[in-house]
Amino acid sequence: MAHPYPLHVAVDVECYCCRLIQPFTFSSPNDQLVCAQCSRHYGDGKAEKRDLDHLAMWSARYSELAQRYRDLAETTDAERMSAAATETELRARVAELTTAIANDFAATDLGGSRALVENEVVTRAERRAELANRLNDRIMAVLWQLDRLHHSTDKATCSCGKRLVDCGESMAIEPQRQAIRDWERRNLALRASGKRDALPDDFGG
Repeated sequence: MAHPYPLHVAVDVECYCCRLIQPFTFSSPNDQLVCAQCSRHYGDGKAEKRDLDHLAMWSARYSELAQRYRDLAETTDAERMSAAATETELRARVAELTTAIANDFAATDLGGSRALVENEVVTRAERRAELANRLNDRIMAVLWQLDRLHHSTDKATCSCGKRLVDCGESMAIEPQRQAIRDWERRNLALRASGKRDALPDDFGG
């Protein structure tokens, strides 16, 4: 089946195999939607290598997204503090000017300045919060994929076939399982209400 993407240019597309957004440069409309990393294990009889490669890829992508989230959180906190300091300074200036011009304040150009400053601060904070939420959704989607492959089938065995105590992936995401469930429930509620959700395309419900 032909794909709809442009040819001979770099595009970011979801890989049919690992389900991660990967760089592609298509030379034919019939090129497979399988990234370079997955091409090594794509095909019959390579399930074990495919799973191992996917775990490594998802873990690497999770680490990358987690670091980006931390960086964004730090930047957001710094900008929020800076915005708060600026707002405090401007509020003091507005109060000073209000006192200076007394009852004539409403009749001057300064009348709308305070509201404009407050609106700008709120708008910037909302944009940053939205970016942080989207990045968090991407991180949780990766964790959800890992949890799907590595969860306990009984008290001692992981779904990957290893003993739970021997499965590093299962042990690594164990502290996050409740957060994954909470995230899943929130997004299911969004989907049920017809709103945008962040559940993976292959989410089975």
